[in-house]
Parts: sequence; structure tokens; C-alpha cells
Amino acid sequence: MRKLIIGLGIVAMLAVLSFGQATNFGSNVINTKDGGSVQYELEGSLPSINDTVKIYTIRNSIVTTESVAEIGSKFGFVNCSPSNADPGTIGMFDGEKHLFVYEKSGAIWYAIPSKMDPVVDMQPNLPDDEIAKKIATDFLVSTNCLPQDAKFNEIVADQQITAEKGTDKVIQSYNTTLQVRYQREINGIPVVGPGSKLKVFIGDNNGVVGMFKVWRDVMPDINIKIKTPEKAYSDLVEGNDIVLPVRADGDKVIIKNVTLGYWMEPADKEQTNVLPVYIFKGDVIDSNGKYSGQYEGYVYATEGGLI
Repeated sequence: MRKLIIGLGIVAMLAVLSFGQATNFGSNVINTKDGGSVQYELEGSLPSINDTVKIYTIRNSIVTTESVAEIGSKFGFVNCSPSNADPGTIGMFDGEKHLFVYEKSGAIWYAIPSKMDPVVDMQPNLPDDEIAKKIATDFLVSTNCLPQDAKFNEIVADQQITAEKGTDKVIQSYNTTLQVRYQREINGIPVVGPGSKLKVFIGDNNGVVGMFKVWRDVMPDINIKIKTPEKAYSDLVEGNDIVLPVRADGDKVIIKNVTLGYWMEPADKEQTNVLPVYIFKGDVIDSNGKYSGQYEGYVYATEGGLI
């Protein structure tokens, strides 16, 4: 099923893993703790997770004008030379086409801006999901940008919406582009965070109008001891060892799923090791007791986020 979003907002879909037998808090028992102005409730039970997990070392590539020129040639950049662009990137520009390579991660951002976010007055000709998947995969293969461990995740439609002034009434909406997204696992554990992205943007008449890839190369390192799910939940509630602060737009968060993941930093950040995190997913409830959105929080699985 295709999802709809406005602009380039992100809906993250993460694999749910089961680690052994669950720690049972009793049938239909809800455990409650107060975390600041937001109340947290744990629905059901916490999973039983091994007390050690492997960490991974990142093999950072050296980004140079020569390496960027080689990447650019695969995207059809032939009449221009790489140059320093935005801070921390080396870019290439060929007419409407833009290419940026991030020096600290090797991430690649390719775009035709006018076609990625067009203003339209009729529905663009976009492919169905199966054709979109094939277009995206073929493009990634042709540009040497398809990692061996990439798995198809979902297709999201970016929308242009016209609403009645002063109301939420939608007068007209168009799907302007499609995002074909891929996901990653390391040793069966999902990779999460802003530094784990691979998506291809498809526009009118099946044209590829953009691609974003941040997919660091990793190699296995040592096994380390991690905190228990109970300790991680306590840290979440108390605001300790939080990887990325998440604002819960409501009065209560009901945690429904807890699992492990590996965290990747943003494309513009240098990263040496891939460390484990606990992923907390659930529902946000407003002051009237009604569902107001999804919640996803991350807590370092090691004390202080250190090895």
C-alpha cells in the first residue's frame, strides 16, 4: 500500500524483532511511570534480550574531487568539474542537475530541484508501485549505488495540497513525486537514524528526479555488554541516555514495542562505531484520551552511549 505525505516529510518504518522470551509483567497489566510533563505507560511486557551485542566499526571513505568526479560520471555529469559546495560537501552542477557528496560520510545527494518539488495544476503521470520499484532499482544499479544489503521498504507519495483558506478543507490534491525507500539490517538488527537512508525520487513520466544515499560501510568489531530493557525503559522515562530527543505532542505515551537497533549519525557527522540503541515505539494520547500520533524514541543500549 502506498503512503501519502506532504512535501518531503518522513515516515519511518522499522522491522520488529523478537529476542527470546518476553519478561512478563502479568496479563494486560500496564506499568506506568511519569517522565516530566509526559506520562509513559508500558503496555504488556518487555522482551528478553541478550546481555551482549556486537558493535561495528565504520570504514570511512576519503572524499576527493577526483572521487566525486567519478561518481558524477555515473549520473551523467560530463560537462562540469567538482568544487566545494555547501560546508562539508563537494558538489557538481550541470544545468538543472545537482550532485553533492558529503565528506564525512560519503553520502550522495542527487537532485533535479525543479522536478523534485514541482508546482502542478494537474496530476503528473506517475508509475504504479511495481514499475516504480523497477525504475528505482535499475537507476541504483546503473549508478553503482545499490548496496548488497539494501531491502525494499515502502513507496511514499509526496503531495501538493490546496486547502480552503482558514480551514482544513482540502480543495485539490495531487501526488507530485514518489519516493522508493529501502531499509537495512546488520546481523538481523534494523539500522535506524538519519544516517541510514536510501531513497529514489520518481517524477512525471517515470523520470528519476532525485536520490539520497547515506549507507556507511561497516565491519564487525567486539562484543559489548548492554543494559537491560528494564534499565533502558527507565532511562527513557527519566530522560537519560537519549539518542535523539523526541517531542511527544500529547499528555501520555503508551509504549507498545521495544526492540534493538543500530544507530547511524546524519550524513554531515563523522562516525567511528555503530552502537546499539533501544527503540521504543507506541502511541501518543492527548489530554482528551484520544490517539494523536505515533511515537518513536531511542535510548543508548550502553551506558552514556559509550563502548
